[in-house]
Amino acid sequence: ATAGTVTLGGLGSAHQLTVETSGYVMELAGNSFFLGGFGGLTVDPGVSFTVNGAGDFHIYNGNFWPTLLNVGAGGNLTINSLVSGGGSLATEPALEKTGTGTMTLAGVSPAFGGRVEVVAGTLAITGDFKTTQGSTVSSGATLDLSGGNLTVASMNVASGGNLVMDSDTEVNLFGGTSTFSDGLTIENGATFQVGASSTLTVAGNVTVNDGIFSVGEIVGDPASSLGTAILNNDLTLNDGSQYSYSIDPTVPAVFASDDLTILGNLTLGANPATVTISNVSGSGAQGFDTDQWVLFTVQGTKDGLVDGDVSSFFNIISGPGSRISGTPVVTLSGDVFTLSGISSFAIPEPSSLTLLVFGFLAPVLRRKLMKKQA
Repeated sequence: ATAGTVTLGGLGSAHQLTVETSGYVMELAGNSFFLGGFGGLTVDPGVSFTVNGAGDFHIYNGNFWPTLLNVGAGGNLTINSLVSGGGSLATEPALEKTGTGTMTLAGVSPAFGGRVEVVAGTLAITGDFKTTQGSTVSSGATLDLSGGNLTVASMNVASGGNLVMDSDTEVNLFGGTSTFSDGLTIENGATFQVGASSTLTVAGNVTVNDGIFSVGEIVGDPASSLGTAILNNDLTLNDGSQYSYSIDPTVPAVFASDDLTILGNLTLGANPATVTISNVSGSGAQGFDTDQWVLFTVQGTKDGLVDGDVSSFFNIISGPGSRISGTPVVTLSGDVFTLSGISSFAIPEPSSLTLLVFGFLAPVLRRKLMKKQA
């Protein structure tokens, strides 16, 4: 058969669709195509298939079956249209990527309602994709977010699974429990956010190379919620990296702040790493009834730091749009780094307090001096 363009002028649907000839294009002319129920879409090995148009590609599960999107070896499935749907069966994924080929979601899809599983091959997201449920990446499979943004309730990456990010990538976890069985690397300007009452556990090392690791805060959104991250091994903040941290001064009695626990070691790069403090209450000038907030906890080594005032390791400045009263101080006591000295925090939109972690010679010289004093 000769490939061409198939234009849907009205609604279309299929339980099972197989593409055997390369080059076919499905054009959704402002209408929806419904896929799923108890089948899915198969793209044969070496075959390319593209979905374009202003309509939406609606994927749903049903009859206790996931919707399989099986792309064979060397095959490519690209969906440039909005992806909608989901399904009421929380035990089954609405979108299950199988086969060793590549599936790409290139459109803007702000309201998908189902679980996403990458069982084999590569699922690439180069557009903006949001699902109200979770995602999983199996061993040997890849979730490639180069150039794309993903907002998801939770993310679970098995040992041997791969998450790829680049300078345009933003990952936002909200409201769920996420687990990385290996480590996590955030680099080249990528942003990884554990926001909106989420919990992240990473079994391996977390390395930030010129990227942003945010616990609780949604970058640019001062109304976001507090979060929790437990790192079972080391955290390394290399040159140009940033750690974003949130507090809620509306409930200071319980020292409400993000919870980052590092069970391994903390390592800082030679050049400045940024820590951005944001107020999640999101409005007005906030007063602080307490002068102490837990910045993070490190159970392993602290890159040569010893107990006491470690403020000289931090260049504390106001970030864009923030007005801070007081003199912020960072103190290390045992395993706990605390932030104190802030009497009030005004929040024009957006709000932040930025702390630059010194590298270069000054911290090195001070570490040597503190070690000698210890």
